[in-house]
Amino acid sequence: MTIAKWSTALVCVLAVALVLLTNVFLTSHDLPALVSLYAVAVALSAGLATLLLHLHSRLDAKLDLTIEVLVSRFDDVNERVGDRNSAFIEGYVLGREPDPQPVAAPVLSMRAHASRRNSAPR
Repeated sequence: MTIAKWSTALVCVLAVALVLLTNVFLTSHDLPALVSLYAVAVALSAGLATLLLHLHSRLDAKLDLTIEVLVSRFDDVNERVGDRNSAFIEGYVLGREPDPQPVAAPVLSMRAHASRRNSAPR
């Protein structure tokens, strides 16, 4: 980005210098107005491009700084509050779950059972 900014600044300075030099030193010759207007237009557009590129680079630097500050603040808040929130959520979830009820196992008596053959009607 800086190469583009400085190259447009160089184009602007060269265009202004060439327009001034040709208008000052070529007073004996008639310089067409179209050439002067073209050089002024090139100088203005290069100057505007330089200004826009400079403003873009400054805005990008400020955004990077803002993002860096926000990330550091979020990290600080996470260090102070993060553990408390996780314990709170875990306690809430554990408190919401019902207590497990013991499963009743079938109890078989130890007395002898009559077989089916013996219990059939006679």
